[in-house]
Amino acid sequence: MALDAAAAATELLRDSSGTPVRESASTHVFFVDDSMCQAKAGEETPTSEGAVRGGDELRSEGAAQLKDAVKDEPGAAWADETVCLRYLAARKGDLGKATQMLTESLRWRESFGVATLGERGAIVRSQSATGKMRVSESVDREGRAVLVMAPRLENSVDHDANLLNLVYHLERATGQRSVPGIPDGKLVTVMDFKGYSLRTAPPMKTSRATLSILQNHYPERLHKFLLMNVPGIFAAFWSAISPFIDPVTKAKVVFLRGSPEQQRALLAEHFDLAQLEDALGGDRPFTWDPDAYFASDSGLAQ
Repeated sequence: MALDAAAAATELLRDSSGTPVRESASTHVFFVDDSMCQAKAGEETPTSEGAVRGGDELRSEGAAQLKDAVKDEPGAAWADETVCLRYLAARKGDLGKATQMLTESLRWRESFGVATLGERGAIVRSQSATGKMRVSESVDREGRAVLVMAPRLENSVDHDANLLNLVYHLERATGQRSVPGIPDGKLVTVMDFKGYSLRTAPPMKTSRATLSILQNHYPERLHKFLLMNVPGIFAAFWSAISPFIDPVTKAKVVFLRGSPEQQRALLAEHFDLAQLEDALGGDRPFTWDPDAYFASDSGLAQ
């Protein structure tokens, strides 16, 4: 299942690169980088400074059109400008493709019950008893949330409960829960393979569903994917596929390997080691306390 994790990380990163597209056959294409937006395919792209409207204005226009396109979908109020911009980026500024993606996400959020996750708090608490997935109190150097995954701590083969736990923590890590201090933005994921074995690997069905949720319903959320204590089979898989991955995507994956000093140096590029928990290689003492962890989420039922 280490291969499943590698494939999931790779596909998620590829989907989230956000590289702008310069040509499209779509009726409306909005560039979501810092250059410009093109309202209609085939229009002559303005080149003079006076002919180019501000990028912020054009991004807002694209987001407004996307928001209007999904206004009749369930839970459409969730799709604010920030959400719409993420979906436009994930689909390279193509309004039609972004509309399809966001529509599917809104319908998935409704059917999954994302808005009522708190009512299933007992299941989340049970799944999280070991701390196999959690949002760390530590943040990266730019204040991004850190989502920690530790496969060795897997305590359940319940497919639906595992997915509920995943979605809860994705919502928490992206600032969608009533937990103080977590911004609505991108996150850093740290996967620690220490003690990993096939015995604790999730079923293939769960791995595939996890990948689908990450790719299709949380676009443009991943800043970095740090891998610790990586098994040899995982590293070999990555080496085989990395030549075919674009540089922007590849730069998001960080393998923490080498001597302890080398690993700390790599960590120091992303974190203040003084405030990074010792479970992740920092200096801050950490003990997993699920009661304290969930007490900070006022919207989670007992």
